[in-house]
Amino acid sequence: MKSRTADEKRAMVKRFSDRWLVRFEEGTIRPVVDSIFPLAKAGDAHRRMESNQSVGKIILEIGRAAQWTLNRIIIRWLLWPLIFMIWLLD
Repeated sequence: MKSRTADEKRAMVKRFSDRWLVRFEEGTIRPVVDSIFPLAKAGDAHRRMESNQSVGKIILEIGRAAQWTLNRIIIRWLLWPLIFMIWLLD
């Protein structure tokens, strides 16, 4: 997206917001989960991915403290910029 103009970026965010955010909130869009592995079994998860036998996402489960940290990272680096860009459109 770096090569796009500010107007193009705003339009992309608006299209995404109008079409998809509501569906995420409603729960009508959900990822397809193939399997869930504890973080300690990351090697097994990687082998599952390399086998090309998976259909959907392969999830690594992390502990509560790590989940809290991950949530903060997601909010700080992924959601806030999106929310800010949507706010700019209004």
